[in-house]
Amino acid sequence: MEEKKEYNISMKKGVLVFTTTSFRADEGSVLHSGVYNRELTSALSSGTVLMACAFGLVYMGVKLSVPLIALGVAGFFALMVISRKYVFFEEFLRVEVDKDRNEVTFFKKALRSTTETVSMDLLRSIRWGLTFHVPANPDGVGVVKRISASHGMPIPDFGEPREIHSVVFEFTDERDIMVFSSEDQDEVDAVLEMMKNFVGGRIAQAD
Repeated sequence: MEEKKEYNISMKKGVLVFTTTSFRADEGSVLHSGVYNRELTSALSSGTVLMACAFGLVYMGVKLSVPLIALGVAGFFALMVISRKYVFFEEFLRVEVDKDRNEVTFFKKALRSTTETVSMDLLRSIRWGLTFHVPANPDGVGVVKRISASHGMPIPDFGEPREIHSVVFEFTDERDIMVFSSEDQDEVDAVLEMMKNFVGGRIAQAD
């Protein structure tokens, strides 16, 4: 089965548009994404809110009738969908390289979205980066592995050293902006090559 790419890239009329949900090289969550993800987080938060409402109603002396329980179940699914879409959504980064305007725009969609536009005259290089992560708490990793295995849910590669490869825009004003990261170096190399070929001679010379 072919793996889904973590990015989209298009080039049209002198504009390169690159979008990805993978643009960080931090260690990420302690819990593995296959066990603890945004869908589960949305369900847990929605369940917590509805349980609090139920306890509140009971405290006020309201009887939990069948219609009220059915309404609560419907509310749970509605709240879970809303939470997933507007609260626990997946952040993404969009990079637009416009040759005609001679500028690069970085737009990050998050709870507090940001947009930054930089002149290509300040672009020093588009380079490869490498970040190496080693587990800071091997004993804790061992405990989590034993617990997950005892529940029949082993977590593949949990706690193993990780190499994160990345594509970085480096500017002459000492700013470095990571635009893509992956443990697959071939994928990073492919993105890096496409971007460098598109920009061509627009990269500023080092002082």
